[in-house]
Amino acid sequence: PLTSSASHETAHCLLCQQAVTKKTEALTHLNATTFVAKNDPRIAFRGRVDTAIAQAVLVQVEWKSAAMPAVLQRMLADVRGALGNVLRAEALDEAMSPIVVGEFNEAQIHALSHNPLTHLGHDHIVPSIEHCLPVARLTLFRAVTREAEVAGALASIDRDFSVRRNDVLQALNRLSSAVYVLMLLCLIQEKAGETR
Repeated sequence: PLTSSASHETAHCLLCQQAVTKKTEALTHLNATTFVAKNDPRIAFRGRVDTAIAQAVLVQVEWKSAAMPAVLQRMLADVRGALGNVLRAEALDEAMSPIVVGEFNEAQIHALSHNPLTHLGHDHIVPSIEHCLPVARLTLFRAVTREAEVAGALASIDRDFSVRRNDVLQALNRLSSAVYVLMLLCLIQEKAGETR
């Protein structure tokens, strides 16, 4: 589905370069023309991104039923959409589009997450039981996003520290920061009495 192609191409094994006529359970598509073993680091990375997308959707469903402020719901939708773009960029070897979450671009997300007291009026937080349920859910979502970033690094950085997909790694880093900003915004909303 990621390729948007109606045609079927013959896929080849990455290791032996032979056409694969019968796919075993140990193989999976790296792209439309290449099979790899299911333990390939790029497949593990894609699985981590899938998990992050699933976490985002779970939070979206909860927020919709909890009537979270629309601006926060839109920001969360932007994070979810950007994760889909990460998966597409990696699978199709396309350039990653810039990250925009709500009204914030990548540089603004970085600034907000690194100096929230100056920009948001709220200092850094360490997640705690005293925080609201939306923050707890976002904490888990952020952890999963960071795991996806690490899996991306394992798949993209070789032994000589050459980085194959710096754009994807930077995007995941900014998305992790964006989720942290959402955590802070939820706490600010809670203190203002606007979340449940």
